[in-house]
Amino acid sequence: MASKYITEIAISTTREMDQQLHDQDYDKINVNLNLGTSSTTRVYIWYKKGNGKPITRVQFSFTAEMKDVLKKAGFTELPENLNPGTQGDVIQLWYSSGASPKYDIPIEDLFLTTNEQEEAHQFKLGWERLPCNLNRSNSGDFITLWLKRKSKTYICDVAAATSFQQHIDLSKEGYIRLDEDLSRGSGGKPIFLWYRQSTTVGGGITEMNACINREQDSILVERGFTVVNVNLNEGTCGQPVYVWFKKDGSLPIKALTVTSNPDVTGPYDEAGLILIDRNLNAGNSGMPFYLCFAISRQSPWTRADVDRISSKPPFGGVGSPCDLHLSDPAAHCGGLTVPEEDGFFSRTSTEIFIQPDIALFGKVDVLLE
Repeated sequence: MASKYITEIAISTTREMDQQLHDQDYDKINVNLNLGTSSTTRVYIWYKKGNGKPITRVQFSFTAEMKDVLKKAGFTELPENLNPGTQGDVIQLWYSSGASPKYDIPIEDLFLTTNEQEEAHQFKLGWERLPCNLNRSNSGDFITLWLKRKSKTYICDVAAATSFQQHIDLSKEGYIRLDEDLSRGSGGKPIFLWYRQSTTVGGGITEMNACINREQDSILVERGFTVVNVNLNEGTCGQPVYVWFKKDGSLPIKALTVTSNPDVTGPYDEAGLILIDRNLNAGNSGMPFYLCFAISRQSPWTRADVDRISSKPPFGGVGSPCDLHLSDPAAHCGGLTVPEEDGFFSRTSTEIFIQPDIALFGKVDVLLE
């Protein structure tokens, strides 16, 4: 029986390759990666859910140094150029099964977006955005790849790298690279942001920010932020630019990305994303980049079946005090175990969050820790 997780990825650039992958039971993402370009080559991403080890990381390369890093980090290289027949960069896809149970969460599905409205929708659904534009440096549509993982994940660490040895070290430590050079067009050395994610809620990053002057630095220090101690404008004529993060024990952020697309502001805002309006390439002639993150709007608790809910009046919906009659006596509620003898647990704390449209009787879902 095949796994429900993706175990192989492939690229097709001809009809013959399409047929071969179809015959090998691969699934096709029906978006031509050359969409919007003058190229006559049709390029597609395919994936397979087989019996091998689940893929946990997907990265892209568009320089020789990036390829070298991924080879040394043990990634599998797909040799096809995702940008053929155009004046754009040579882009290759790489994947890995990872080795860290804490940070390597299996991938269940892949999706491609071609505009900012589709991007906003995928963020709403909780998918993970890979920021590399697969039409990088050509006039084609802004196409990005998205991942759906086995479990909900939260950003727990962030770093920046200015040397490719640092890239290798971060990859081995379970970090994922945001595949866009934040010094692009500035003349400075290549600089990339990295993040690490896990399924654990506690200890995660709860807020991100960026500063482009000393006054902003002081304000962020007072607010309890910690700096990622790498100047993103290193080697350029621009002023120092730093990324900052905060861990204050509240709900961690669930997504982190960078974008150079000026049209995302409205759709991202509607999707609940926070875009930091400070150019990470400030003060130089490089491409403007902006940091975006998504906060956890809802308690990051797992679902448990409930046989019956007895409301303690008044019944006000979310956060209402209630008695929970759980169908699973071993379930946990607010960090406490439900007594095994009757599967009943009473709690009046607002740590119990009830969905607004919940029914008082019948089998329903309640968010439990």
